[in-house]
Amino acid sequence: MKISRYIIVVFLLTVVVGFSQKMNLQKFSVKEGLIQSTVKQIEQDDYGNLWLGTNYGLSKFNGKTFENFTTTHGLPANDITGLLFTSEKLFIGTRKGFCSYSGNKIENKSIYQKINGNVKKILVDKEVLHIITNKGYYLLDISKPTYSIDSVAIPNITSQSPTDAEFDEDGNLWISTNKKGLFFIEKNISTKIPKFVLIQNSASSTTINKKLVRVVNFNSSNLFKGESISCIKFDKRKNLLVSDWGNGIAEIKFDFINNTGFYANYLKLDSIVSGIGEIYRFVNIHKDNDGNIYLATDGFGFLKVPIDKNTNENDYSQKNISWLSNGQGFFGNNPLCFIQDKFENLWVGTLNDGLVAVNNKSSLSFNQKSGLEEEKVISVYKTSDSSIWSGTYGGGAFKFKNKKFTRCFWDQGISESIIKSIVEDNNGNVLLGTSGGGVSIISKE
Repeated sequence: MKISRYIIVVFLLTVVVGFSQKMNLQKFSVKEGLIQSTVKQIEQDDYGNLWLGTNYGLSKFNGKTFENFTTTHGLPANDITGLLFTSEKLFIGTRKGFCSYSGNKIENKSIYQKINGNVKKILVDKEVLHIITNKGYYLLDISKPTYSIDSVAIPNITSQSPTDAEFDEDGNLWISTNKKGLFFIEKNISTKIPKFVLIQNSASSTTINKKLVRVVNFNSSNLFKGESISCIKFDKRKNLLVSDWGNGIAEIKFDFINNTGFYANYLKLDSIVSGIGEIYRFVNIHKDNDGNIYLATDGFGFLKVPIDKNTNENDYSQKNISWLSNGQGFFGNNPLCFIQDKFENLWVGTLNDGLVAVNNKSSLSFNQKSGLEEEKVISVYKTSDSSIWSGTYGGGAFKFKNKKFTRCFWDQGISESIIKSIVEDNNGNVLLGTSGGGVSIISKE
């Protein structure tokens, strides 16, 4: 068994810490007009306005002033759970329903009343909104002035806690849940799963545009070892990787040409991670620009599933899967989030070990010794100028560019030390969504 090792080059790169450098920063919170200081989501419309979703309403910021919206203005609820701007309109998901904003006002179209429950996710595909709530799955066609809607009833979805969603290559939707496995919504004819498999595992059906649509549930009784699915991702060969919490990673194979059928192949990782045994809990599945798969474990680093250059598919053979943890050249054992830069470096935010940059030749850690004073990195973002931003839990935000860290903290005017989200607007300004301190805007230098 072979474990691919990474050369540590920590001391070969000089990192300069820029604590003394001042940043063009503006702080916006309740005092400045923001409706509530915990910003959960940030969306920008085509006109440059920023939309900020909070627990107590929605704020629109035009660069100078705030305009706030609550239930008194027409929101179904003040707890904003989803924002999506498309087709010159802002669509808003709340804990108690759905609405939109257009023409300087909240719209409560009668058709929106058919969307029930706590909105979990809003996706768009070819001018059709896919809206997932705790009470159902809805397709809202916005391609014409008069909207139309179809719904797919998913049995007992209230208690199933959706966790993730992915479209497959046919445009059908897969929804993972925390309590009832995986759901497949066949909006189009599936090229992956034969009709007899769908019929055997059908949970319900409905009609969309005069066509029968099946809702199929795959759980511990017909496919998986468990019921709690934490995340999903399609790999290079279009098979679906599933994190079956407590049971490991399952690759759902769609191989009917060779008569092997539709089944979940659980990856054997015990001989890869030496001295630990099988790893059964994975918190994240990430696919980079080349199709390599990264499996983030719960406390044991992460695994890299490479691309076979001959087949252009992911190679799941044990001899070629790499394990990176604290003992294999990686710094830390708790990866949380990933992003890839234009140089194909993989930047990994960790729970207790700072920000780590990884490529095929080295693993470079940025931590307290190199200038990243707070090592609990909970958000990572790459801006248009190729800077890597790290949001930390309690230490503010850090910008890394040209081998230099610049810290954004209390003395630079940041409103809160816990940075939950980072995003760049159309003008190159960086927005920091905080926990309890509103949003801070760092102007483009």
